Amino acid sequence: MTQTTATHPIKRLAESRIECTVTFLPEEVSRAEASALERHRKNVTIKGFRPGHAPIEVVRTEVGSERLMDDTVRILLPQTLSRLIQEHQLKPIIPPTLSISTVSPLTIKLILVEHPTVTTKKIPPIEKKDVHVQDVDLQRIIDYTLKQYNQTELTDAFVKEKLGGTSVASFKDEVRKNLTAYEEDRENRRRQHVLLDTIRDTVEVDLAAELIAEEERILTQEFLEDLKRANVLVDDWCKQMKKTTQDLAKELRTQAEHRLKIRFGIEHLVENHKIVADDQHIEHAAKNVLEHLSEHDRKEQEPFYQKGQEGFERLRWKIQVEKLMEELLQ
Repeated sequence: MTQTTATHPIKRLAESRIECTVTFLPEEVSRAEASALERHRKNVTIKGFRPGHAPIEVVRTEVGSERLMDDTVRILLPQTLSRLIQEHQLKPIIPPTLSISTVSPLTIKLILVEHPTVTTKKIPPIEKKDVHVQDVDLQRIIDYTLKQYNQTELTDAFVKEKLGGTSVASFKDEVRKNLTAYEEDRENRRRQHVLLDTIRDTVEVDLAAELIAEEERILTQEFLEDLKRANVLVDDWCKQMKKTTQDLAKELRTQAEHRLKIRFGIEHLVENHKIVADDQHIEHAAKNVLEHLSEHDRKEQEPFYQKGQEGFERLRWKIQVEKLMEELLQ
């Protein structure tokens, strides 16, 4: 097998970026181009020819030089990227960006991004506010309950007959207990949000433009999928929110930067705090996930949550993050 020839050694740039310039031998390009043309011949419908039987030169004209070059490079790229990663022991964390420097000889420039260097300042304690259920909140629930039953007074008889309680006092205690649990949960979620913002603000990391662009692409795709599920067009959403598409793009870019900082910050803190999740804990979590699925879905999903598989590792990360949050919020 003929090897590709790197015309320059790799260049390590700022922000954990690596520049790789590669020149391909003519015979490599010819083989890849022939493969691309053959694929198009099988799939492109050309008037006057049966599918798969058009002359190659006719297919070449139909496809166009720009598209053919893109497809040729796509065929060459996987093997080239694999060789570069192995040869230089690179560890890219996102797909590379690519540009064509010259067509003859075919020379491409790849920018790979590795995991950036991350540091975090000390996380200050997150304020914990006391939770108090006011009598007015208790009365609001009582009034709502009475209204639902067209009652004007809360009595022991009403509580026993309609609410399954034993007395007015026990009903009030139960309502106060539920309200307290609700307020405690809300306070906990508030503190979690504050903690994430704090991590974002205390992390020090240089984010490559390519890394931000990839995260922004993922966020944009998620946003568009959410709109599609809601059967809402982007233009309609922007009108409703009184924003322009430029405003939306700017917000998504900011969100991308924030999400990356939080993610890298949490990874750094998990490592520094030596937070681990043992296999038994993960297997228990996987069991909890699977038992809520239908029998058909459970059988389909079980391999995904086996040890060593993506689902298993996702649960490991989830547990580690939960442990970290709990430790930092003590």
